[in-house]
Amino acid sequence: MEINYPYAVLDNLGNTTSNFPGLFYLGTPFYLRGDVGFLQPFDFLFFYYLLFFQKLKTMRKFF
Repeated sequence: MEINYPYAVLDNLGNTTSNFPGLFYLGTPFYLRGDVGFLQPFDFLFFYYLLFFQKLKTMRKFF
């Protein structure tokens, strides 16, 4: 079994893929607090919040 880093493979343009470059900036506050594990629940709640209020905005257009 070979151990290769999966994101080191070159794409069709000859570059390596990105692991969501902004994740470094999003995770910095959680890293500084001492637990990066809080990033995932925070992201889930944040995106749920965005989707919920986007849905409310579109529903208001119809009524």
